[in-house]
Amino acid sequence: NVWTEVIPPADTHIISGKWVFNVKIKPDGSADLRARWVARGDTQRDYEYGDLFAASGDFTVARVIFALAAADGADIALMDVSSAYLHSQLTVDNPIYMRYPTGFQPSLPGSVCLLQRSIYGLKQGAHDWSEELRTSLTSFGFKPLISSPTTYHRISKDGTCTLGTHVDDFTVKGERSHPSASPIESFSHQLGSKYEFKSHDLSSPVRHLGWTIRSSPDGIHISVGDKIRKMALKYRVVDSNFISAPLPPDILARFSIANASQLSTTAFPYRQLTGELMWIATYARPDVAFATNVLARHMQNPGQIHWDAALQVLKYLFHSADLGLRYSSTDSSSFPVGYCDADWGRDPGDRKSVTGFVFLYAGSPIAWKVRRQPVVSKSTAEAEYIAASSAVCEALWLRHFFQEIGRPFSSPVKIYSDNAAAVRMAEHPVLHNRTKHIDIQVHHIRDEVRNGRVSIAHIPGSSNPADVFTTPLGPDLHLRC
Repeated sequence: NVWTEVIPPADTHIISGKWVFNVKIKPDGSADLRARWVARGDTQRDYEYGDLFAASGDFTVARVIFALAAADGADIALMDVSSAYLHSQLTVDNPIYMRYPTGFQPSLPGSVCLLQRSIYGLKQGAHDWSEELRTSLTSFGFKPLISSPTTYHRISKDGTCTLGTHVDDFTVKGERSHPSASPIESFSHQLGSKYEFKSHDLSSPVRHLGWTIRSSPDGIHISVGDKIRKMALKYRVVDSNFISAPLPPDILARFSIANASQLSTTAFPYRQLTGELMWIATYARPDVAFATNVLARHMQNPGQIHWDAALQVLKYLFHSADLGLRYSSTDSSSFPVGYCDADWGRDPGDRKSVTGFVFLYAGSPIAWKVRRQPVVSKSTAEAEYIAASSAVCEALWLRHFFQEIGRPFSSPVKIYSDNAAAVRMAEHPVLHNRTKHIDIQVHHIRDEVRNGRVSIAHIPGSSNPADVFTTPLGPDLHLRC
């Protein structure tokens, strides 16, 4: 019932479509050949669609769910709905006519498709599926979280169930109320009553959201090794020598004195390579987050030195392709712990500092960020204070998320900084003459410390794992972080 065969009225606008072919590699290495007929959204007119917004899942949420499952010894399942968009009804009042798929023989000469359901390629397709999924999950007893609208939580007689969604992919964690109960199985029966879907446990390696996920008695391991190896073949670095750090310590100075020489985008696809490296750093390799941040600063006019640096990052990843995030079932931490850091004006180009922070839970990172600060800091303490403010924002989000899934924090979120002056500034309005020019939005950190939602503590620089997010380290220091 995706469409009905009709003779269109005269002078009716008819959108076109096209075949999309894809080869999907299964975990066992075999190929799955796929073909999908999709609408060409660029041929739609404005009266053929309405609201287009659709919230997208946050990969930080998926990592938190994996970490919680490992730490709690809870059940976890990965699901994906087949042909998800075709389950959703069109939300636009005006009819949409579409040409038949190439090669299809209609029974009525001159007929076209009158769409009854949303189809892949329509501009409103993602919105319609998002509304359909929200309605279905709400009818199953799930409630969307305020802190993450694409995450749902349910408490039932079988136990609690936390569901992270990303379009048609679900990450599901279930905690049993008693040994014979199974909240995930209960949800699977409900989901199967409305949609066709595939479900995977973690008894064998599974590909999910771009990750390769493995489970063991010690915990859950996620990595992007397959993607890295494909990139190594694509950019021809498979035969490279072993590299133990993403970038050399003096890379910023070398970039600052390099002569600008525009590369051929065909022979040297710098933007494409840097974009793929950023994807890897965002998903599962925080150890190259700073390196990709540095590379991304030179998207507009990259030179040979920038291309060589990007290849070095890829070589480093290739020789450590199977490294990833391992969430341990034996870690004793009850709540996430944060670490923040900042370099002070290290980049000779504009002297803006870099903020870096990471939050660890179940023995591995669940959230991290590398970002250049919007202003030039006048001192190390000021740069570190701004970095701590950014970390506090993430800590508050984590606090709200945990509370909404029934895991309220019993104590302030601990954030460590290796700058004693910044710690004092967060706790009290000290050094007023040196801090009165700082933007008022940064000072919210003092309110959160005073209200007991976060606490800032000092840690020696040699013990701060956030150092890798702000500084190009040598091999020994990089390995330590």
